[in-house]
Amino acid sequence: MTRSASIRWSALGALAVFLSGCGTAQTSAVPQGAQSAAHRQLAPEGKGCGGTNGVSVSSCPIVLTKKTRGYYVFYVSGPGVETTYLKEYRDQGLCYKKGEEICSIQDTGSPANYWQAAAGPYCGTAKRVTFYAYGAKGFIGIAHLKITNEYCPKR
Repeated sequence: MTRSASIRWSALGALAVFLSGCGTAQTSAVPQGAQSAAHRQLAPEGKGCGGTNGVSVSSCPIVLTKKTRGYYVFYVSGPGVETTYLKEYRDQGLCYKKGEEICSIQDTGSPANYWQAAAGPYCGTAKRVTFYAYGAKGFIGIAHLKITNEYCPKR
């Protein structure tokens, strides 16, 4: 199987996991003490792509197009990063621009720290997405992602 076919199958599997998880309660794997420590150690957020303490998103920015079929798999990495979350320790979320849904984001589950962006019904560049990275000793840093959706039915 070619690498691109493998990525497509991975993306379809992640979408199936995303759809099957709709409506289920989210649980946090981060201990309560780590959560409060994370909020104390947050650095000021920059604009667009980037991050703190070596944490970053690859690749950034992301543009969802007809060529990508509205999906894109990316990962969050950095020194000592073991797990990543969206704000409030979530493994899925939506991207918005002025109240319009631009995209959805879902942790693929495997391999660790791989995420998938899927096009929403509206075109545009979403408000940037922030990921929180943790390692063996707790909070490490944040990474930002800029996503533009050009693969959308509503204009």
